[in-house]
Amino acid sequence: MKLIGSKMENDYRMDLVRSNEALNSDEPGIGSILRENGYNTKKAYVLHWTPDQCEDFYTVLIDGEYLVATEIDRNTHAVLSPIERTELKDYLKGLSRTNQVQLLVAQDLANEKT
Repeated sequence: MKLIGSKMENDYRMDLVRSNEALNSDEPGIGSILRENGYNTKKAYVLHWTPDQCEDFYTVLIDGEYLVATEIDRNTHAVLSPIERTELKDYLKGLSRTNQVQLLVAQDLANEKT
């Protein structure tokens, strides 16, 4: 699958750029948690964020190469589940077309950054 510059790709690009900015802010949250655990957030993008009652679930692409997923407490920003690393080949299994496009856009953004 290749990127073609569609509206969907551009919408994903804008959302992913905002997620990268949030990950690299000084605010407490998933970005600071990832940095504290040794992950580089300079080329990281939130692919999925699922808010729940008291916690948030995140799936983040790191350096365009692999994903990490975790659950954090919304109020205290404490990690509620271990950070799990997933390789791209495992993540791609059964991934919908729209999620494949989102991943391709995130990888493209990660490759653009120096």
